[in-house]
Amino acid sequence: MIKYIFWVLVILAVVVCCHAMCSGQQRPYEYFGTKTLYQKVNGKLPLKKSRAPKGCSPVFVFGLIRHGARLPSSEIVPELEELLELAKKINSTGKAQLCKKDIEELRNWKVWANKYANRNLTEYGAEEMRGIAKRYRNLLPELLNASNTGNHRYFSSNFSRTVDSMMAFTSVLGTSPSTNPDAYTVVPNNESSFRNDNCPKYVRDVDDNPHVEEEYESFFAGPYIKRVKRKVARRLGIRHSEMSGDLLWLIYSSGCYYQQWVDVKEDVAPWCRVFSRRDLKIMEYASDLEDYAQRSFQSDIAFKWTCAIAKDVVGAIVNASENHLEGNFQPTARLIFGHSSTVAVTAANMGLYEREDPPTSENFRYQKYRAFRMSQMTPSAGNIMIVLYQCSAQDESTYKVQTFWNERLLRGYPACRSTGPIGMCDLDTWLESYHQFVPGSETECSMEEICSV
Repeated sequence: MIKYIFWVLVILAVVVCCHAMCSGQQRPYEYFGTKTLYQKVNGKLPLKKSRAPKGCSPVFVFGLIRHGARLPSSEIVPELEELLELAKKINSTGKAQLCKKDIEELRNWKVWANKYANRNLTEYGAEEMRGIAKRYRNLLPELLNASNTGNHRYFSSNFSRTVDSMMAFTSVLGTSPSTNPDAYTVVPNNESSFRNDNCPKYVRDVDDNPHVEEEYESFFAGPYIKRVKRKVARRLGIRHSEMSGDLLWLIYSSGCYYQQWVDVKEDVAPWCRVFSRRDLKIMEYASDLEDYAQRSFQSDIAFKWTCAIAKDVVGAIVNASENHLEGNFQPTARLIFGHSSTVAVTAANMGLYEREDPPTSENFRYQKYRAFRMSQMTPSAGNIMIVLYQCSAQDESTYKVQTFWNERLLRGYPACRSTGPIGMCDLDTWLESYHQFVPGSETECSMEEICSV
């Protein structure tokens, strides 16, 4: 009797599971590296103004902000057409493990992008920017209110998605190029420190280095990905030999995460249903390995090419403190709108996350809580905000720094060891860790030296 009940429960569990997947009720996996929606990972800023200590008031904010969610490039169209052909082969073995409804959805799936897609900002991406602006405005009304925008400076790389992100963000602050033209600067691409292809050594040691992605390639050729390929082939009902690594990545990227990113719904994108949550964790890790080689500590040049951006950050904080102390004019906000590398690589250069225990092709099982995880670091609209405070006590004036990353207050990072609820540290202490980014210092980093070959 007990054995009979056991098997009834097993059958019911399978039926319930299958029904949940077929009805689109399977909880979507949310983490797709740089194609992760901001709302899935951002922190929660206080709803009201900053909880600064008594006697402290914000005087300046510096922001590095990635563009919001965007369309893919037109190059995705032939990739989607390839998936359209794959959909016709589903269940060619007669043993597809997907539910009937999932199979029908894939067979009826249409190419959703067109040749006019050009990595432009989506409306959802614009809304991401407006939401971030509203929350930081509520946190720092002294700096980000409409009456203060004449003291703001905004910079963007020369791409429509970053320029449109800048416009969406600043519209919430009550300003625009027509009312405040001097505040806006679009940096030409050939002069831009946003671009690593302007650094010859990066191009040589990373872009043109055939060995730089060896960890990624080793992982992708290893047992975890082989297992995913077999499972996806079985679910689709195609021969295992037809499921190449390139096709698997095509399904994951062009079929799954791009549609999940662009066509924002609570349901699971059709091609995402061929993966289990475990599969998607493995694919995310493979993507992180590729990004780690290009944007983090695998080689010095992978992050040191952001010397100019880091100097802009630190130099702006130094200038703001000096000008405020001397009573000179000082912009109250300097916001830079760029790309995933703008945020992720500058964060690496400034040591905002730990470099110990890096991801490799052999330690996936130990990397659940890894520091380098692009979905948490640079989702769409990922951002770093550094706030400078002037604090007065006993007729003495000091300056303190507070850092937010994706609306999470950073505590205990190398330049600011404070672990208290406010996460503030003295400016002098903060600058000691960034001496190489202080303009005019003896140890100032040089883009010419870093990038020369």
